[in-house]
Amino acid sequence: CPAGTPGRPELEYPSRYSETQPGVKSSIAFVEATDLRADFSNYAVTGSGAAPGQQVLSIGRDGNLVRVSGTSFSSPHMARLIAMGATGGRYAPAAVAQALQATARDTTEPDPEEGAGAWHLEAALRTLGASTPPPPFPVNEVRPWLEKRYNWTRVEGAAKTAIRDWLNAT
Repeated sequence: CPAGTPGRPELEYPSRYSETQPGVKSSIAFVEATDLRADFSNYAVTGSGAAPGQQVLSIGRDGNLVRVSGTSFSSPHMARLIAMGATGGRYAPAAVAQALQATARDTTEPDPEEGAGAWHLEAALRTLGASTPPPPFPVNEVRPWLEKRYNWTRVEGAAKTAIRDWLNAT
């Protein structure tokens, strides 16, 4: 769940449930380029971890690429890591989430501002005993949806090239 805004030293609900409910995870937004907490993100030492939440590439309502910021955009990153780690049924989602939190990387922020730290899937899976890297992003499942969803006549230049390169490289 998103930690909330506007940069206070507390988790908002429902993210605050991560302090008492083991199945709930709270995400503190941080800036990948600087490794710092995004100034708008709430935070707490009890936060489950930090994930990218500023200038995140997303799809706008009109089908065009947009950059958005908010703790609501860091939560899907954390959910994706849990889902990728649990893919194939070898590890339970709760075990993956616990390992992600336990192996989180320190950012340059003080502990209260990063929670458990920045999550890293490969380190978490190694802790669980995996000898292989995390499963790849399921592009073949996502590609048809992306191609249907994007209004390619409106997406131009670098954005269109970036999407096609990503789809072809993954």
